[in-house]
Amino acid sequence: MQRYVEAGRALSQVLSRTAGLKTATLGDGVKGKRTTYALVCETLKYLHVIRDICKAVPSLVKNKTVGKRPAMLYVMLYDHLFGKGIKGGGAVKRVIKENAAAVSPVVARL
Repeated sequence: MQRYVEAGRALSQVLSRTAGLKTATLGDGVKGKRTTYALVCETLKYLHVIRDICKAVPSLVKNKTVGKRPAMLYVMLYDHLFGKGIKGGGAVKRVIKENAAAVSPVVARL
């Protein structure tokens, strides 16, 4: 779960333009630099698709836990849909699994 927290924090910094990609992912305070860098780069590559999915399935974003950290949702959605699957657990994973039936037709259309 720590990998998604770190990657979500870094992605949030990159999207808000408070830090560059390398600064946010390879800085001194980042644990698991390689994993964080890879997750953020790949999430940025598919960000337009992930945002379209979130618009089409609003129940993903309207959850209390997810609403506070949309960048972490983006990273976990990337890993679930295009990566090797979500490793670990947590509230965001439960939300993604609960909405998997609504997400799969949207992905098929894109």
